[in-house]
Amino acid sequence: MNKKTKTTLAILAFVAFMLVSVFAYNNIAKKNKPSNAIDLAASSISSQSQSSSASPTAAESASQSESSSEQDRFLAPDFTVEDSSGKSVKLSDLRGKPVVLNFWASWCPPCKAEMPDFEKVYADVGDEVSFMMVDLVGDRETKEDGAEFIKEQGFTFPVYFDVAGEGAMNYGITSIPTTLLIDAEGYIVTGSQGMIDEESLRKGIELLKQMPTDTEKTEDKPMNAEYHKITQEKAKEMLEQDKNIVLLDVRAQSEYDEGHIEGAIVLPDTEIAARAEDELTDKDAVILVYCRSGRRSLGAANALVELGYTNVYDFGGILDWPYEVVK
Repeated sequence: MNKKTKTTLAILAFVAFMLVSVFAYNNIAKKNKPSNAIDLAASSISSQSQSSSASPTAAESASQSESSSEQDRFLAPDFTVEDSSGKSVKLSDLRGKPVVLNFWASWCPPCKAEMPDFEKVYADVGDEVSFMMVDLVGDRETKEDGAEFIKEQGFTFPVYFDVAGEGAMNYGITSIPTTLLIDAEGYIVTGSQGMIDEESLRKGIELLKQMPTDTEKTEDKPMNAEYHKITQEKAKEMLEQDKNIVLLDVRAQSEYDEGHIEGAIVLPDTEIAARAEDELTDKDAVILVYCRSGRRSLGAANALVELGYTNVYDFGGILDWPYEVVK
């Protein structure tokens, strides 16, 4: 996959995440009406000028969204990072407590500007809320750069290093700082693209604490049910190695008829809740999910996980599929 294609997928993924974050927050806020709730749409817009961004249209798209089902819940994709000692840590390791997930780099001025506020809040609520401050290691950032900055500033919140780029890819990060607030069950509640201040962060954490838990759904869902994001090259490799994989096209039937990946079955994302358990009877089967651009596959994969499917892999959109399609 070329660089342009990867960038396009990342932008689409981020748009999807911010849309769901806004929807989830607005629904919760309307239902519970906490007096100190974050206005995510406003914070996203006001933060545009302060973010070091390669694509400002993502948060703009999020702020223009208008509606969503009150049942929408969005499982935060898992990813692996390293701590300062080189030990691997997964986001899912932190489940059981709310999580403040922040993507940053030491070369990013607004990232550095907001960190003293994160430090203050961490000092107050670090026992109740897990902080995952993820340094995006890449062309402009080394693990040593990030670690040295943290040491110089004397910050004590937990810092992790995205040395493989897995967090950046899974969350489609195109602009930093980006902050997501995740509840104790691993669902995204709200977030912001751009710098946020101490007051906004505290309000967001209070919103996390107010989140009700869905005990029955948690008990029914297998503990190993997780969302996985993979590349299209990896999907192709898996399909070639295992002929029993379920290849799921979650577009509309008319789109499927115009062209699809060979061997795929069609189950529109809007019908997953009603049809999946009748048509996909083996919840431990490996399921590869795709759509047109990557937006619907993201939601569909998470919907399957919610239903208890344990091996769900999202590889994005057919628009960027570099291999053969059939009619």
